[in-house]
Amino acid sequence: MRYRITTPVLGFTGISAGVNFTDGTAEVEIADGDTQTYNARALAYFRSQGYGIEELDGPEDAEPEPEEPDDDEPFDPSEHDVPDVLAHLADADEDEQARVIAAERDGKNRKTITEKGAAS
Repeated sequence: MRYRITTPVLGFTGISAGVNFTDGTAEVEIADGDTQTYNARALAYFRSQGYGIEELDGPEDAEPEPEEPDDDEPFDPSEHDVPDVLAHLADADEDEQARVIAAERDGKNRKTITEKGAAS
């Protein structure tokens, strides 16, 4: 697992706990379940000292995996950006389109989405 560490001192460049930081950030890699390597001990130190810790799942240029829709809950347009809502509307039946557009009007009321309902 890779981690991005952010120092409590913004913009810090130097070495802390043996890890080289540039402009307040560094990345370390630790094997799953490893608690004994230098990086694992440094990560434990950073956590105890209030450094920001962010898990990085893969290469920096990897796309995040799309969230699987929860079939138990109806689509909530306020939880999605405009392109996602429009894509959902394009695949939805007329009843679902009407429900989503009504929810959008009652919620964020984004013109790009609500005008789609007027054009249908």
